[in-house]
Amino acid sequence: MYDQILDIINTSEDDKVSFDLHLNERIIDINKNINDKFVFIKEGGEGGEEIGEEYDYVFLSPPPFQTMELLERYQTNISDDRKEEYDSIENMLNKYKNIKTNGCWAVYLILKNSLQLDFDAAFVNNSDIISWMCKNSSKLNRIQPNDKIDVEDGNNSDYESWLIHAKSNFSEENIEKSNQEIE
Repeated sequence: MYDQILDIINTSEDDKVSFDLHLNERIIDINKNINDKFVFIKEGGEGGEEIGEEYDYVFLSPPPFQTMELLERYQTNISDDRKEEYDSIENMLNKYKNIKTNGCWAVYLILKNSLQLDFDAAFVNNSDIISWMCKNSSKLNRIQPNDKIDVEDGNNSDYESWLIHAKSNFSEENIEKSNQEIE
């Protein structure tokens, strides 16, 4: 993905590119300031709170309905002299209108010792919560079981990794819950 971003912003790996990554903050609005830079409004306070930085580019990755909300709010702030930008946003909105997605709770486990199971992936039919699981470390171009990684105790260890997906009805019913609430 990093290479794709470099292509989009017309730069190379030799150029200095930095990202400010804000986790666990919901952006509720995007605006352009007088310097033609993007600014973000996050949840908090009355009407939101501006994140202090200015940005040249915006990459959106939330679910389609949240992306549409942001694009619709942004579109209402576009001045009349920027019709091309307005039309571009309108085009994106039209594409997003027909996209339907479901949330999915997922767990990624790194185990110090192999489970010694006879399979690398499975659909789970006898669970109310789990629908699918795979040994991620068995996938091509992934870190393989005998590779060394640092684990919490500071020692290098052989490991095995698993990705587990919850059933869609469980995920949808619990989509707004925190990790701690799900545990």
